Amino acid sequence: GADWVRVAPSADPRRLVSLLLNHWRLARPSVLISVTGSAQAFALSPRSAQVVERGLASAAAATRAWVVTGGTNAGVMQLAGHATYAVAGADFELIGFAAWHRVLDRE
Repeated sequence: GADWVRVAPSADPRRLVSLLLNHWRLARPSVLISVTGSAQAFALSPRSAQVVERGLASAAAATRAWVVTGGTNAGVMQLAGHATYAVAGADFELIGFAAWHRVLDRE
């Protein structure tokens, strides 16, 4: 499973970055890519989804980016999750920030 931590909305962002860099030992990113949008299901052709997933994976890996999402497995955030497997050898960090009520008691 994925690593996770619960933080208060008032948490100091510097402490969260310290957790990611020092405790989880993530490499410092050169850039952040924020994937935002609807968590609703939407129709996208398989070809278009593949283009988005491969493009995101290639860009993130090439720039040593952290990809940041809303942390759920729906909508555009689901595409970002699929991107982690879209390109063989494309290694990048995918970090989701989800509201606690969205993940509590979920597998």
